[in-house]
Amino acid sequence: MGRLVDLYNFVLPPRSVRQQGQPHTPAMVIGLAAHVWRDRDSIWYPVHPDPLGRQLMQQWVKEQLMPPLQAG
Repeated sequence: MGRLVDLYNFVLPPRSVRQQGQPHTPAMVIGLAAHVWRDRDSIWYPVHPDPLGRQLMQQWVKEQLMPPLQAG
């Protein structure tokens, strides 16, 4: 869901959102972005972190730290 929100707000300017004849994204209108992002930008700099990805990363870190602690 977060990816779709990012695309709508930062990458794909809706036809209904224009200022001075130029396409703007909702994020630009409220001052969160200075330009229309490229799709690549939204992948490398996500606005909404993926909760599952964060959970998996935390689990991976925990697994990496636990074996040395258990061996001692």
